[in-house]
Amino acid sequence: MGYIIRVNSKISSSHYLRGYSGKCDRAHGHNFFVEMEIEGGEL
Repeated sequence: MGYIIRVNSKISSSHYLRGYSGKCDRAHGHNFFVEMEIEGGEL
């Protein structure tokens, strides 16, 4: 018998690009959806 651990999560982060001239030189954010699955025979 095996085990599966599955995680789905939304992650938001922000950053800015130092030394860059353009719309990304100010702080701005991104949203990500992360899916991870781990399978094994033992916990």
